[in-house]
Amino acid sequence: MSERRLNGSRRRIERLFILLAALSGVGACAAETPVVTSSAQPTTTPWLVVDADAGYRMKEYGYRDVADGQVLIDRQYADAQPFRDGYAVVARLDPPRTLKYGVIDTQNQVVIPLQYDYVELVHQGGLTLAFLKQQYNAWWRFWEWTSPSLFGSNHITRVLRDRWTAMTLPGKQVLLKERLPYTRGYGFGYHHQVSSAMTPQGQDIVPFRLDVTSVAGLVRLENKVYRYDDEGRLHQLTDQFVAFTRAGHLLVREGDHWRLLDADGKPLDARRFSRVLTARVTGPGGEVLSIQPTYSSASQYWWSQFEPNGPLSRPNQFTAELLFTTNLRYRFPFLRQRPFYQDQQGRYYLAPDFQTPLPASITDYQGRGERFSGKEILGHLALVIALPGKGGFLLTATDRFRDPGRAFFLGADGVWKTNMPAVSGPVKLFSGNRILFMGKGAGKGARGVLMAGDGFNSGVFHALPLSIASPCAGQPGWYLGRDLKTRKYGVYDALRQRWQVPPQYDYMLEELVPGISVYRMNLVEHRGNIELPINRYGLLDIVHNQRITPPLYVFVDSDGRVGREQGIVNGYGVKLDEGLSFYVNPMTGAEYRSLRPAPVTRSADQ
Repeated sequence: MSERRLNGSRRRIERLFILLAALSGVGACAAETPVVTSSAQPTTTPWLVVDADAGYRMKEYGYRDVADGQVLIDRQYADAQPFRDGYAVVARLDPPRTLKYGVIDTQNQVVIPLQYDYVELVHQGGLTLAFLKQQYNAWWRFWEWTSPSLFGSNHITRVLRDRWTAMTLPGKQVLLKERLPYTRGYGFGYHHQVSSAMTPQGQDIVPFRLDVTSVAGLVRLENKVYRYDDEGRLHQLTDQFVAFTRAGHLLVREGDHWRLLDADGKPLDARRFSRVLTARVTGPGGEVLSIQPTYSSASQYWWSQFEPNGPLSRPNQFTAELLFTTNLRYRFPFLRQRPFYQDQQGRYYLAPDFQTPLPASITDYQGRGERFSGKEILGHLALVIALPGKGGFLLTATDRFRDPGRAFFLGADGVWKTNMPAVSGPVKLFSGNRILFMGKGAGKGARGVLMAGDGFNSGVFHALPLSIASPCAGQPGWYLGRDLKTRKYGVYDALRQRWQVPPQYDYMLEELVPGISVYRMNLVEHRGNIELPINRYGLLDIVHNQRITPPLYVFVDSDGRVGREQGIVNGYGVKLDEGLSFYVNPMTGAEYRSLRPAPVTRSADQ
């Protein structure tokens, strides 16, 4: 809720890993070793209390102090999420055992009544937004009725719809009300929760179209952008939002043209842009060359959902940008080609840059024992992207060239950078001008990270023995991924060319906090004469390469919630519960739960 779920059951993890790993990337840090202070952990945590003889109230959550375990809010909720910015999502059971969600503050005062089917809190730039869902049956939409079945008991006239409301906290300023088709399961929203009986909310999600992003005091919801003041009130700047630029400005549409606005909603300059799919430059002989990259409608869909500033980028403030070349044949085409924006002077720009125009003319490519004309490169173009920091442009070409997914670096002055050590298969652009290459060939720079530096005038390449790679927080040289040889997961130090965490795990996930990752082991459970394969997760200190917990848990979520099979039975030997979900301290593995009622020391009235 206050944090995004990064994993779930084995099936959901395998489906989401490529998407989440490709969207990961964090800023570089000069520290030799990640330092995690106690301030990184909440002082108040949801605490599960279990009483096997308490009937339907067998499992209830309250809140306790992390340091001494003192009860701050008595056990009374059927579900509870951690506090963040003074708010937490909680739920109670309504007959017949239906969970209804709402929001409380740290004094256990109700901020949003516990009457919603789903509540999501989004924290952006000091602002808290609450997404509230109420489900209803739109039975009058007869064209969506279910066909009757002789072998089923389905409700023919059930047409589930969701009524979404987004409001600010604490001001309760309503920003939108939407009626949307029922959304449940993978692929329709950005909150991927665990599909398990241990987590009451299951797979509920907030639709992508209700995504929120923020930049420097601005918050964007759908196509509207607001500026918020010191009191948390939002003031609408525009309802024609297109994108945020790297400099934090707004690209908006005004009729048939596009403009850049500053943080106050005023025009940044006099430029007005038209949008085109083809740009034109001049070759060394004066000939006019067209820049028209390959375009895929399928990749446009995925870009709209998984762009770097979009929904999946929020959980850990990812800063990676995704590159895409048709020759690598990835499972999903992550990035579509951005259109060119042409100003009145005929200069071309690419979002989200708008600082470095395409050069008006280009030279021929000559280097590394190769020679290509500009026309030859542009005639087989797959992608062109503006690099950060006025670093010029990265272009990828098709199989016409020797290396599949061949990469070319073009300076802002129109001169090709021929001294770059990596030329095949660019996949991701991380912060600090680090480019991840996953080329298939065996040549120099086929697989690894190019530390391009400022301006891409020179580059240092670090090889990676990984088939999937994702950077670690606070360590620009560490990459979590799967070893090419063993197909096991570990953490590789690209700067020292050694394993920080040897590849011995069946799976590894992103860090919960800097330096603490989640690992998975594929185990076998013996039940009589039957051997059943099971997956279990644990916490790993990647800085010291030490396991914090054994592989105990059915899942581990990004906010520290875990699931564990308990097999609780009553006095008659009847199994009462399939398992429990509760919270742990990711630094120590301490479990925040009690197996019998705890005495009440302080409780606030609801």
